[in-house]
Formats: sequence, structure tokens, C-alpha cells
Amino acid sequence: MTRFALFRSPVALILAACLALPFPSHAEETPTTSGGQRIDRFLEGLHTLKAHFRQRVSNPDGLQESQSAGVFYLKRPNRLRWDYQTPFRQEIVADGARVWVLDSEIEQVSVKFQSQALAGTPALLLVGNQPAEHYFDILDLGALSDGLQWLHLRPKNAEESQFATILVGFEGDQLRALETTDKFNQITRFDFSEVERNPGLDPKLFVFSPPPGYDLFSQ
Repeated sequence: MTRFALFRSPVALILAACLALPFPSHAEETPTTSGGQRIDRFLEGLHTLKAHFRQRVSNPDGLQESQSAGVFYLKRPNRLRWDYQTPFRQEIVADGARVWVLDSEIEQVSVKFQSQALAGTPALLLVGNQPAEHYFDILDLGALSDGLQWLHLRPKNAEESQFATILVGFEGDQLRALETTDKFNQITRFDFSEVERNPGLDPKLFVFSPPPGYDLFSQ
């Protein structure tokens, strides 16, 4: 169940334990505006995005359980796609109305309304058309031991959130990492590389049709 973060309940789309990232002493203070401004600068003028990613899932003891890699695509607003290439083929496609999850290993497709699937998740930062502060209270943690600038996100509606912790890592104004801890303390981290801002993307990337013969589950 760790493969599809969007549909686990509670869910983990994306460490603290495995990287031992220290929270600075001001972590309990009132959220600042600088974090939201950093996100807003990243999103300003962003229409499409393509990036390679590496995903690592760790248990509450910080021991790695799984690792995968693939390519991420974004078309704002409301469309994204995760193509997992290793260790086996998987697809997650948000088409603007629904989120589809394909698991080729077991020939299964799951589908859920996008408004429900993405509620309280970091994906709202990318696909939403509202400022970051509309969805989250944002605390700027500053530069930590890995050299990235980290933001701590607190969903406005905690009851809808699937996460205990959401961390977003920037290098300058460029997104480099995304980490979450779910409510069972399972940790998921995405590291992004080969990031392309506003590339031309085929609209068909964000259209999904279940393959013939696959089991279909609506959630």
C-alpha cells in the first residue's frame, strides 16, 4: 500500500527520522509570510513542469522500506501525472476531475474524485489556482543541514489532511524536495532533478483511459 500515496488512508504522499532534519527553535512560533512568498515566487508564471523524481518510503524507525523513480508532469491548473518507471510501471493521473491510479503489476486501476483525493495534500500547491496561504499555514524553517530552504506546511483544514507533517525543500526559488509524515509516522520523500520549467507537454499526458482487462475500483 505504500506505492500509491494518494489513496492510502491515512495517506503519505511524501522524513524527519531518516534524515534527522532538526527543527529550529522557532518551529512553534507564529507562521511567517516569507515561506508563502517563496512558494508564490516559484508558482509565478508557472504553467507546466517536468521533472525526474526519486521516491523513498521509510517506516517510523527511519528504516527504508521501498524506493522508486520516474518522471513527474504538471499542467496548471488541476492536472498532474506521475509515471513510475522503476521498480515497476505505475501511473497516477489527475485529469482535472478525477485522479486515476494504475498498477500494471496487478492489472488494477483505482479512481477517486480529484477534490477528495488531493484535499490537504502538497499537490494543492502545484495544481491549485489559489495562493499557498489559502490552503496552508506556512512556517519558514530556513536552511537546514542539507543546504535546502525548508518550509513546514500546516493544512488549514487539519481534519481533511492525510499528513502529520508536510515539508517542502527549495534551492533558491526552485522546488527540490517534498517530504511528508503520515499519521502512522510513515515517511515519504521525493527528490526532484532535471527540472524543466514551462516545457511543451502533450495534452494526452493528462488523459487517462483504463486499459482493457484491468479491474476498476472507484473510491
